[in-house]
Formats: sequence, C-alpha cells, structure tokens
Amino acid sequence: MYVGSYGRGTAINSSDLDVLFELPQNEYNRYDLVKGNGQSRLLQAVRNAILTSYPRSEVRADGQVVKVLFSDGMKFEILPAFKNID
Repeated sequence: MYVGSYGRGTAINSSDLDVLFELPQNEYNRYDLVKGNGQSRLLQAVRNAILTSYPRSEVRADGQVVKVLFSDGMKFEILPAFKNID
C-alpha cells in the first residue's frame, strides 16, 4: 500500500516512495516470541530480504522502516506491518 505523500497524491519530484507492506500473521507470531528486541530483528530480516534482490543498492534499517536508495536517485521507505485483527 502506498502511503505518505505519494499515497496522498501530494508527492513532488524529490519525494521518496513510502510503502506499507503487510506481512503474514505467522511472521508476527514468530517475531513476537523473540526475547530481546524482536522488532529490530524483524526489520533486519526485511532489510536482508531486500538486499538479496538488490545487492548493489544502499539498503538500511532506519527507525521503523527500511530505506532503499537506488543509483538512479529513486528512494523507497518500506514499512513492514501486520494487520490488527482485534
């Protein structure tokens, strides 16, 4: 799901592309059981998965997102998320 300025239709040429990516419930369960900062480990797993597909791009975890910077100047911020079923 596109979010941020692009999702609202207010992006400008220098805007990055913010993408909310819904992960499956079993991933939530797996990282929720991790003792000691499972959220950070989840973000690193997402980062590593992206690096597998884009090994020559700059990919880094930053706060709650994974930033992907391509050599052509295109910037993505990937926000892993889980559906709240409550």
